[in-house]
Amino acid sequence: MKKFGSTLFKSLRVFVELLFAFISLYILIFLFISPFSIPAEDTNDPKTETIYLSTNGIHSDVILPIHHPLKDWEKTLNLEKGLAVDTFQTHLKFGWGDKNFFMKTKEWSDMEVGTVVNTVFGRGPGAMHLILCTPKDLDRSSMIELHLTKDQYRRLCTFIHCSFQFVNGKAQAIENHPYGTYDFFFDSTIEYNMTYTCNTWTNNALKHAGQKACVWTPFKDPIFSKY
Repeated sequence: MKKFGSTLFKSLRVFVELLFAFISLYILIFLFISPFSIPAEDTNDPKTETIYLSTNGIHSDVILPIHHPLKDWEKTLNLEKGLAVDTFQTHLKFGWGDKNFFMKTKEWSDMEVGTVVNTVFGRGPGAMHLILCTPKDLDRSSMIELHLTKDQYRRLCTFIHCSFQFVNGKAQAIENHPYGTYDFFFDSTIEYNMTYTCNTWTNNALKHAGQKACVWTPFKDPIFSKY
């Protein structure tokens, strides 16, 4: 029994040491890569389209008009029924992340250790989270306002569109979720893991739109520090 206890202790110690080394390596890679930037593309085309970046302190989102000549999200995602709850909504907040985390953590107070550990170190299906916004929700003091050309806006919408999982032309909505009528969830084509987080998705969206971005980042601060 004593030998078993000693072996168990050694195994736990090795596990903790490996975990610490892994986390340290992850942080070092982040600190090395995240400062490197991708500059905004040089263009002389008029920047007529407005989008917003927002954050809750950890997670980041991209905000676009619901209806736009270049992309009508109501039609693309079959949101007619959902939009009927409030005609004052003009924009959609697009966020991507771990499906399991979204479904189990409506509020930060709902956070569980197991869910966090699985999100940080595991991998699993991703999901798109959309939130309806009114003009009053577009608080410029707490958001970043970006101006894009029509081509940049089109490319951004294409990236977001490709993040949704479609079956027979229909986006796969997640009907059963703990959120309210102003929130929509959809299955995503992208898998979540510690190298591709919600903020990596936002960063990649900016890359596709020809905006300033990080070479890579799992966190939101390096993104927002560029604006």
